[in-house]
Amino acid sequence: MKEEFHKQVEEEFWEKFFNYYEYQQHLLVGEFDALTDRLKDFHNKLDNYISGVEAKIKPFVNKTISKKDGDKHFRWLIEYQIPPVKSYTKISQEHNVDNKAVRVGIASAGKIIQLELTKAKRTGRPKGVQETKERNRYGNW
Repeated sequence: MKEEFHKQVEEEFWEKFFNYYEYQQHLLVGEFDALTDRLKDFHNKLDNYISGVEAKIKPFVNKTISKKDGDKHFRWLIEYQIPPVKSYTKISQEHNVDNKAVRVGIASAGKIIQLELTKAKRTGRPKGVQETKERNRYGNW
């Protein structure tokens, strides 16, 4: 990315340079050293600018998802978050992958976009609640 940006700026620079001096060639006579110094200064400023931008972006870049699997992880995140929601197990069975891989992929994709994941629904009686009537169990008859 850095090299592509650097190359693009370089091409734009030379295009403007030649367009400007095409009609004013007499300004270049005897100015080669000054011109090369200005060009070196331009390169230094460009490198400093790119380094500054990279330093500002670095905290927001998360490399936990590879390019190969990134698309899958975000698709799993959508299936997990948006109704009709699917469980980790259901997603792993549909895509023929390990349950842990699905959990880690969804968690890392959610972390990248700073999304709080929905909690899994618990079935049955809530913790700490007493039974209101006695259940029929074998031997209680």
